[in-house]
Amino acid sequence: MTAASLASENRGTGAVDLSVLFVTRNEEKRIEACIRSAMDAVDEAQRAGVIRSAEFLLVDSASTDRTVEIASRFPVEIVRLEPHWPLSCGAGCFVGLDRAKGEYTAIVNGDMVIDRRWFADVLPYVRADVAGVCGVATEELPGRTVVERAVRRFSSVPLSVGTLPPEIASHPGGYSTGTFLIRTRAARAVGSYNPFVRA
Repeated sequence: MTAASLASENRGTGAVDLSVLFVTRNEEKRIEACIRSAMDAVDEAQRAGVIRSAEFLLVDSASTDRTVEIASRFPVEIVRLEPHWPLSCGAGCFVGLDRAKGEYTAIVNGDMVIDRRWFADVLPYVRADVAGVCGVATEELPGRTVVERAVRRFSSVPLSVGTLPPEIASHPGGYSTGTFLIRTRAARAVGSYNPFVRA
């Protein structure tokens, strides 16, 4: 067995409990807060005894600002996608999931700040029959585009199952799906992300 095949075999096998995957493009204004919030959430999950170990990966889609420079100040493995590649959020997720060593992978967009309790509260739900859990993110959407208006309109529709915390339900900018926490092997088993889908 070659070293490359051994490394490939060990990816996503639980060598690490949680891989936190940041997907970025030109997020210099938000990436520091994003990384710090995820590291705080990992610390909280470790204190709660939900995980023992974590790794941090960042896949950057050819940022032209200081995103990578700022991220490199943290203990984060950084992968830079080439500008001439077909860049998309899916490409960042695809590359990151391929490198993830964690039993679970949390996909965090570079403009997000996640709640300190997110991993501690959510990981117990990812049982053998659950492949992933999706969070809810508040949005700052002024309603200038069709998509922004649609998200804001959707945000005012009551949920068919469960309830949202009041601070999310009443947020004037609306809300959307947030951090996605998945079982790494399950994501790979269904083909991972399509790196060519632009949205």
